Amino acid sequence: MNNMQNIVKNDTRVAMHIAVELCEEGDFDTVNEALLWLLQERDDATLGGGECELTYGETDDGVDSWFTQCGGRFNATFENGRMVHPKFCQLCGGKAVER
Repeated sequence: MNNMQNIVKNDTRVAMHIAVELCEEGDFDTVNEALLWLLQERDDATLGGGECELTYGETDDGVDSWFTQCGGRFNATFENGRMVHPKFCQLCGGKAVER
């Protein structure tokens, strides 16, 4: 467990403050999403600003999905008729970047 995880898991006020800041910066839509991301196990390099490359595709059963360079897969979501990708990879924690 890295220092950020220790802080987040042991001090609820700090965790909430960080989560609210992440939402205000536009990184997450809800505080709960930000908290879940903060509590996931990841290394310090990823917390320091790593990126995870996304590519769009369909699964074998025809589901619109985003595939990550680290091996993750996320179902595509839509806002105002446009497909959007996740802001962070839930597998490695890197900032999601569409290529």
